Amino acid sequence: MRKEVLFGAWKGYQYELKERLTDGEGGMGITYRAEQIEPPSKIELIAKVPKFDSTVDSPDRIIQLNIGLAREIRLHENLRGLSCVAQLVDTSIRKENAARANIYQFVPGLSLEKWCAEYARQKGKKQFSGILDAKVWFELATRLTNVVAQVHSKKVVHGDLWARNVIMRHTIARSSLADQPLDPVVIDFGWGLRRDEVERADRSVWYPHWPPERATRGSIKPRWYAPVDIYSLGMLLFELAAGRHQLIPFSDYEPANKRGGFLIKSTALRDTESIKDEIRTVLKRRNPKFYHQVPGITELIMFCVRPLVSSRADHAGIVQQQLEVLTPGHREIEKPNEVAVALRRLQTSVINLTKQDVHPLFTELLLHDIDRFERSIQCAAQRAVERRGERDDLILDLTACMRTLAKGDAVRALATLSFFDSQNIGPTGRFTASLIAAAKRAADIDLILISPKKRSKSEQELLEKVVRNQRARFKDFGNLPSYTFRLSEVDEAQYREFVEQEGSFLLVSKEQEILVVEADYLVSRGKLAALRYGVVKAVVDPQIDRCKKIFEQYKAASSVIAGKHAKKPRSERARGA
Repeated sequence: MRKEVLFGAWKGYQYELKERLTDGEGGMGITYRAEQIEPPSKIELIAKVPKFDSTVDSPDRIIQLNIGLAREIRLHENLRGLSCVAQLVDTSIRKENAARANIYQFVPGLSLEKWCAEYARQKGKKQFSGILDAKVWFELATRLTNVVAQVHSKKVVHGDLWARNVIMRHTIARSSLADQPLDPVVIDFGWGLRRDEVERADRSVWYPHWPPERATRGSIKPRWYAPVDIYSLGMLLFELAAGRHQLIPFSDYEPANKRGGFLIKSTALRDTESIKDEIRTVLKRRNPKFYHQVPGITELIMFCVRPLVSSRADHAGIVQQQLEVLTPGHREIEKPNEVAVALRRLQTSVINLTKQDVHPLFTELLLHDIDRFERSIQCAAQRAVERRGERDDLILDLTACMRTLAKGDAVRALATLSFFDSQNIGPTGRFTASLIAAAKRAADIDLILISPKKRSKSEQELLEKVVRNQRARFKDFGNLPSYTFRLSEVDEAQYREFVEQEGSFLLVSKEQEILVVEADYLVSRGKLAALRYGVVKAVVDPQIDRCKKIFEQYKAASSVIAGKHAKKPRSERARGA
């Protein structure tokens, strides 16, 4: 049987289609191994052509299918030279039906889906239920996030990230995955767009690796853009931690096809906490050892798969930072060296920027940022820094500090109920996970929650959520003798006075010094406005003495909620009787 030959439109080369491949094949395209026959070359290639059945599909479908391949051509102008992307080398038009065919470099390796299956086989398991070693998971998660960051840096959004569109590249055939480098490469930009573009959902079928904003219902076609990749990245990280799981953020849906698609009857979203609980439950059941190695894994995944696009990051950089902060283990900081390296890296970036033709208004923005950065360094030299910004930035700063704590270090914290509000640090999130992680490294953690005795309905719900989360996390991570969470209930007037005068504060003892972290609120709205950091010697200091006295005062009137000497709630004691 004569094999089909494609004629390249860019270079005039000829390519012969070989065997059909299953890796890299999607619902709209078929992939073949290809060989360049004129001029002859031994470079391995693949060709992607639209999936078209002339007996069933109308000619109009070819036009629709060609759009995706044409889109890839347009985007690959931006992506040219990225080693983490399978490069487009040529394109062609098939003579028999005018269908486009794209020719790409061949990436040796397995799709991430098959890599996971092989990982399970080599571990003696029938089904993949997550990577067992936290170090391997974090390395692969970091590399995947870096790939997304590189793609976004070229002003491109992939739009369809999932395990079949990632190839785990290997250059030497080896029997064990443990011997292979973790080198992910993304393929198939048929759903991609430029970062400054906005698309409307135009598919009636929704897939679980897509974010909620890509679901349509009737004539409602929500817009979607860059944050879709962050959601899909979060689903990939979830799959690598627990195996594939259909996490569906909608409350009303039904299966649409055998490929895992759904028809969304209502675009109403589930409660965020219920989604987080589902992630946690699946992790604990399928990969318990990994779950206990990484106290912040649920929060990290949830950070990416927030259902509301307005609260989700639109770039991978902040996910990279979260991965670094939540990586298990104690982070040792070489103070002079790390700062010097970071400043040299910044200097290189500035020098490269000066070689480009930058718009004057953009230059003004950069000068403003540099001026703000210089003021921050000057404040740091005086051992005092005030950090303002978005909620995620404030949490990232705080959790980064907790990452450095180990045996011999201590945290004494007084936090108001407002501190744990969802618009501030949050009742169940990354801050609590960072404290648990520090306690697992034997740092001494003592946290007191201050609450008014008479609470509004919303305050009561928040308190119950915080307490429930603290008890659940303490139970999840076993014996943590150095972790204590207390509740101190005070009169309304005393509570408001504390919020206005003290806000909330943490005393972090490390290396004969104490880091004082104070929270400032917009009192009228209860929103966290800033975190102030100051360092003092762990000797007699008026500010430290005052904070310690206040802490001991509230500690004496508190009850232990989670910790070694925690008391069961009355309802539990009654059941025990």
